[in-house]
Amino acid sequence: MPRLRTRTRCCRCNADHGARVIYRARRTPDQDEALPFEVHVTWFPNEAAFEAYLDDPRRAELVERFGEVFTSKQIVEVEMLSA
Repeated sequence: MPRLRTRTRCCRCNADHGARVIYRARRTPDQDEALPFEVHVTWFPNEAAFEAYLDDPRRAELVERFGEVFTSKQIVEVEMLSA
């Protein structure tokens, strides 16, 4: 249950900065464990919103309490394409 509460708090913090999780997926069980376990593609309305999210004390509190859960982070500005 604590994990669920943590995710809820993270989602609330994201939403307060206008962020949306566009895509969330896990690697398949037969894949190399060196690969990321889970991948998130998150959208922010602008760079200022992203910076505010990074500086949010609630986020810092979660990292302090539970540690940095993401072992790999890559920030890529993208242009959305239609399918």
